[in-house]
Amino acid sequence: MKIEQSELKDLKAEVTIVIEPADYQEEVAKQLKQVRQKAQMPGFRPGMVPAGLVKKMYGKGILADVLNKKVGEGIQKHIEDNKLAILGDPLPSENSPKIDLDNEDTFTFVFDIAVAPEFDAKLNGKNKLTEYEIEVTDEMVDNQVKAYTERFGEYIPEDKEKGTKAEVKPCAVDGELFSKVYGENAPKDEAEFRARVKEDIVANMAEDSKFKFGVDAKAARC
Repeated sequence: MKIEQSELKDLKAEVTIVIEPADYQEEVAKQLKQVRQKAQMPGFRPGMVPAGLVKKMYGKGILADVLNKKVGEGIQKHIEDNKLAILGDPLPSENSPKIDLDNEDTFTFVFDIAVAPEFDAKLNGKNKLTEYEIEVTDEMVDNQVKAYTERFGEYIPEDKEKGTKAEVKPCAVDGELFSKVYGENAPKDEAEFRARVKEDIVANMAEDSKFKFGVDAKAARC
């Protein structure tokens, strides 16, 4: 996997992630094998469906799922390794090339990021600052859960014959999603998952609150 970041301009930059066959083939093959072991189709004994048929039926969906996971892990690692204080979440860039799962084996994803400005605020006893209270609503949790289901959903490529556009079919809110989001320490049920999501939102908002505190500090100093 190759990750590059453009030069910051007005605190904004593009992060380009290139995923090559070596980055995903092993995981795709592993998941196809697991699907084949469980697959049941007329004319075949359970677990004996030809590998080629399983790949034809499920290959694109599994590939899209693996790519989504790799992209998420890649951009998160880039942010952590470079200690980037980003505002909000990385967003798909308009400059991101079209993904063709049928005819390509190397895929490029481009994201826009916004970075918080750095400054050193020195205060005196006369400065007045605003303390921000953090409140997370159920709607905010719902929106984040929805974002996760779309991020790890099934990529359905464009079908020109049927006249349908490429889209992402959201995945279910279940144990598989919990594991993809939180790894080995995944929540056991949806209630615990939503609680964890809420905790993450509070933590992210706390960072934003610190940033706003700094903005007020800078303004108070001026």
